[in-house]
Amino acid sequence: MSSASFITDLLSPGGGMQLIPFIRVVVMLLFAICLACFVAGVARIHMLIMSFLSAGLLVSLSFFQAEFNRVNGRRQGTDDASGDTAASSSSSESDRPKTD
Repeated sequence: MSSASFITDLLSPGGGMQLIPFIRVVVMLLFAICLACFVAGVARIHMLIMSFLSAGLLVSLSFFQAEFNRVNGRRQGTDDASGDTAASSSSSESDRPKTD
C-alpha cells in the first residue's frame, strides 16, 4: 500500500479507525513505562497518576472500539439486501410497549 493511498484512507470519513491498534500499543507502552518508573521510585505519585490515566485511556479506547463495531454491525445489518434482519428488527420494534 502506498503512503498516498494510506493518507487518503486516513482522511476519508471513518478512516481514523485504522489508527486505533497503533494508538492502543502506544498507550500500553506509556502505561508500562509509567508503572516501571513508579516501581523504580521515580516521581512516585506522578507515575501512579499517569499509570491510572493511561489505564483509563486504554479502557475508553476499548469501549469506543466496541461501540463503533456494534453500531457498524447494526448499520450493515439493516442495509442487508436480503431483508431478513430488517424484518426481524421491525417486528421487535412493534413488540415494545409504548413509553409516552
